[in-house]
Amino acid sequence: MQTTAIVFEEPNRVGVRDLAPLSCGPGEILVETLYSCVSPGTEMRVLGGILPHDRVKFPFVPGYAFIGRVLAVGEGVLGWQVGDVCSARNSVGSAEVGSLWGGHVSHHRLDVSGDARPVRLPAGCDPWAYVLTEIGAISWRGVTIAEPDARDVAVVIGQGMIGALAARFLQTFGARVIVVDLLESRLERGRRWGLEALNGGEPDIRERILEATAGGADIVVEASSSLSGVQLARDILRPNDESSCRREYRGHGDFGGRIPRLIFLATYTQELSELPGQWIHAERALIAAPKDRTYADRLAVVHQITLGRVVTDDFVREVTPAQQAPDAYRGLAEAPNRVDGVVFGWQNNGQAKAPEKI
Repeated sequence: MQTTAIVFEEPNRVGVRDLAPLSCGPGEILVETLYSCVSPGTEMRVLGGILPHDRVKFPFVPGYAFIGRVLAVGEGVLGWQVGDVCSARNSVGSAEVGSLWGGHVSHHRLDVSGDARPVRLPAGCDPWAYVLTEIGAISWRGVTIAEPDARDVAVVIGQGMIGALAARFLQTFGARVIVVDLLESRLERGRRWGLEALNGGEPDIRERILEATAGGADIVVEASSSLSGVQLARDILRPNDESSCRREYRGHGDFGGRIPRLIFLATYTQELSELPGQWIHAERALIAAPKDRTYADRLAVVHQITLGRVVTDDFVREVTPAQQAPDAYRGLAEAPNRVDGVVFGWQNNGQAKAPEKI
């Protein structure tokens, strides 16, 4: 089987290459890709050479989220069968070209051991429904670190895929959620979900959030990748001192009495020069910047999708044929806010979502 890959040939140049066929080794499964999902923020920074990686130099295959169907099962592999459908990341890759995650390729060799092993999807599912599993697991990781519940008021700054999914998950834990973005289309999506939404371009946005949260949010998720978002996050995290700490948060034993929580779910192209302790107003606070997701996080997101709490069509409605990748990335570069994401199709020329159940 011919293997086709989307390749970042050099900064800001994307190509599509044919590679040698892959074989399935011991402890591996061979998977044909149905869909691979672009994470626009991370991939566009990598494509531009803004976020270099110490393991890989141009050219390389990008992408860290894909859905595939098992074609072959290697020696010693238990629990997998031909025809199973999975969500996966971090394939073994090809010797012909480097790999930075390597998700945007037509076929994968996948190691079935370790925390990065593929996640089996429910039998009979529509694979399209699970396209956001890997990206959603990043949001899930950040949200669960904060341990939200119905006592919390949470603000999510930035409503791209990562931020929007974080808001959705905060909602499932019972928190009151306010989302902030510059795009009305993203704010309207939040309102459809029953969230409160504020336009971050308003000159008095800080004051409006402080008023809406009675002096500051219990949880702030920064997902905008902007320094203005970081500064806003700092300013709207509620204080936590003897004079202003909410009395109902004292004495519960968790987080030392429900301390404020600030979660960074973004990458930044500018260095943050101030130490967190110098610019947050809370005497005690949790500041977390989760960089990865576990196998358990990915399983949890599969469950959320199965329950109907995450819907692919809320973010991406069209499939882009993989051969059109250069145009797709060009479009993301020229109009980064036009779409929330891109999903490449690899089967049947990638022309449409597979109508059949697998």
